[in-house]
Amino acid sequence: MVPTISYCKDICDHIPDVFYDLTARLWPGPLTLLLWGKSCLPDLLLGSEGKVGLRQPDLPFLQLWMEAIPGAIVSTSANRSSQNPPASLAELRQLFAVETDLFLEGEEIDTQGLPSTVVDLTLVPPQVVRSGRWDDRVQACLKG
Repeated sequence: MVPTISYCKDICDHIPDVFYDLTARLWPGPLTLLLWGKSCLPDLLLGSEGKVGLRQPDLPFLQLWMEAIPGAIVSTSANRSSQNPPASLAELRQLFAVETDLFLEGEEIDTQGLPSTVVDLTLVPPQVVRSGRWDDRVQACLKG
């Protein structure tokens, strides 16, 4: 999670123009963008393909935390891969309690049971790789 797009240059290589188009229209919000991570980043952050997922959350609580740090926050999704996200903070705690050192709790938010939309910008043309809350908005932006 990044507080502003200026942090992305420190984390990513080869940022395409479509990144700036999407972030200008849709950040902050439930949109995760996959980009090539810098090779100096730890393998744990880069994953097997060398990509990182960036998101600017639209939650004031998280934005304040990132401003206070200052910087990006490494975070997991609020769900296990291929599973639905938890419906409450209580479910989230139960799901991740064993492997999580710290929970930063703000207010409950209405996600409509959908995660963020994930777009892979390392592909030409960019592709939605996970459907989410803003699929319609993302598709409209990608079409021009």
